[in-house]
Parts: sequence; structure tokens; C-alpha cells
Amino acid sequence: MIENDAKKLHIVSYGTNTALGNSTDETLTKILEDDSPFYEHPRWVDTYGEKYVLGIKKNISPYSDYSDRIIALALPAIEQALMPLNKALLNARCRKITIFMGVDAGLSAFSKLYTREITQCLLQKLLSLGWPIRTIWTLKTGHVSHHVALCEAYAHLMKHSEDIVLAGSVSTYCHCEILSELEKLNLLHSINNTWGFIPGEAASFQNVCLSNSWLKAEPVGYILRANHTKETEYKPYTDQTPLGKALSETCSSVLSELEACRGVGNIFADLNGERWRGTEYGMSSLRISPWLENPSNFSTVSQALGDIGAATGGVMINIAIEMAKRQLNNGDYTLCWLADINGYRSASLLHIPIKNEWIANMKIGEPHE
Repeated sequence: MIENDAKKLHIVSYGTNTALGNSTDETLTKILEDDSPFYEHPRWVDTYGEKYVLGIKKNISPYSDYSDRIIALALPAIEQALMPLNKALLNARCRKITIFMGVDAGLSAFSKLYTREITQCLLQKLLSLGWPIRTIWTLKTGHVSHHVALCEAYAHLMKHSEDIVLAGSVSTYCHCEILSELEKLNLLHSINNTWGFIPGEAASFQNVCLSNSWLKAEPVGYILRANHTKETEYKPYTDQTPLGKALSETCSSVLSELEACRGVGNIFADLNGERWRGTEYGMSSLRISPWLENPSNFSTVSQALGDIGAATGGVMINIAIEMAKRQLNNGDYTLCWLADINGYRSASLLHIPIKNEWIANMKIGEPHE
């Protein structure tokens, strides 16, 4: 059984790459404009002869190799998250960067061979760009992968507090074997399955630390108050009924960081069109309602981007931060919850003070000494 926690992580900088934009700012702008990344694949069709509808980046070939696609998604997001760092100074002082990267699990296309190939190629590309990367760890826990990456980053920093650590995730369903496998499991949305999801793709990374010690006097802006991930006995598409107990326990573990009277005004829900997710959240929201201002007022990323698998949690957090910068959030706290078909449940509580002057004046991209 997997169960781990992270508390009071500072998010220094972040990067996002989605079908709607090459950054968090561009992605949120397109979402607010109701732009759509969905279109039919030019060639691939399902068993009914209908072309697959996907939410994928148009500047990456729809026929690209799976590993090439993952790298094309992840590399820009990693560079954005690293942007505030002084590359030359890091190399001069022999400072190394450790990356924990969540990926999708349980799909035949993402074998050990793909994992090794992607990790090695991504590492070589970052080193060739001058970034002193120590290692890249991959974590295969599906939808909750980003939260698991944050927990691993926290555990690493507890032992090596001065290290530079990135937590991130990347996902794509744009692969003929993956789409075929998902269709066999009856998971894809189509004219024959109204409860399925539309596949998407994205990457998201965050530069995290325990304090601002290695940033000297530069204040740290966004605080992940708590993050909790656990493996549960309930798995969807079985005879078990999703009573919401597992999800509510996971959410309660992070919400307990707050007093019950302090309502969480922002909720990001891992809803993608699958019925069991809505049922589970509906039941769990009754149990965690004392902490929430309005359980029915939530946001999803799948509505705008499609199901982005392992990258869901990271995109949620980055979008929440960007919304706070634009003063579009409701209060200081954001709850993000995730659920995976393999039985994992995860939740994180984000603290983004909307009156924080550093947020208003923040300029991503200025190098630190």
C-alpha cells in the first residue's frame, strides 16, 4: 500500500505546456477565451470507423513517436520551471538539480523500455542546454503521479534541504496502441459511450524547496500546505460502489491543516466525464463540506484540455497560481484532488495569499544568484 505526505513545500517557479498554450499564462488565457484544442486525428479511427477526437498540440506531428512526444511536452515546461535560476552560477558552484517526474501507468505503450529511453534522452537534452541535472526519477502512478512526485521531492528535501528539486509530470494519449487499449476498456468518449473521456496531453513542473535559504533574501511565493496520497481498496469498474470514503479521507488529511471555520474557496476536481468520478466526489463532498465554502463550485482542467492523465495535478496547481496572480481566485486556499483507476487517491492544499505583494510583482524569468 502506498501512502505518503508532503507538508509546507514552497513553490518557487513553475512551467506548463498544454495543447492550448506553451506556458501557464497562455493556457489560462485560452481557457478563459473558451478556445478549444480538440480535433479529429487525420488518420486513426476507432472500431466504429469514427476518427479519434483528441486534445493535442498542433505543433507536434500527430504521427510522432511516443517518446519524442513526451520529450517535446516535458522539455519546455522544465525549462520554464528552471528559468529563475542562474545557470552559469549553478555550474560554477557545482550545484545539481534533481527531477521527480510522474508519468502514466498501466498502459502497454509506456513500458520499461520507453521509460528508460525517455529519461535518458531528456537528461541528455537538458545537459546539452547547460543545466546541471543530477538525475531524473520517474514515478508511474497514473492520475496521482504529480502529487506523488511532490511527496518524493519533499522526502528528498528533508534529507538534502539545500538541493534544487523539480517535481513534475507529463502525459499524452496520442499513440495508436494507447487509444486502442483505452477503447477496449470502454473509457473513451464517443457517440457510443457518453461517459468516456476525450484524451489530451500536457506537462507541468514546479521548482520546490523547504525554505528560501538558497534564494537568499528573495521571498518565496506559493506554499503547498499539505499533500497526501494513498492507495485504496476501491477501484472503479468493479462491483464495489464508490461511497466516497477513500477520497474524503484523503481530502480530510490535508484539510485538517486548517481550522474548520476557514473555508476553502477554490476547488480543482479530477472530473473527466467518467461516471464513477462524479459519484465519488458527490459522496465525499458531503463529508468534507465543513472546510469548503461551496462544494459544488469547482473547476476542472479536462473540460478545457481533455483528460491529461499524470499531468492533471501539476496543471491544476499551476493554473491555480496563475489565477491568483490575476486575482481570479476566491480566497487564499485551493484544494486539488485526484483519483486514479488503479485505486490511488490524492489531494493537495495550496496556500496562495491574494494580498501577497510578491505575487503582484513577481517576474518569472529573472535569474537568482
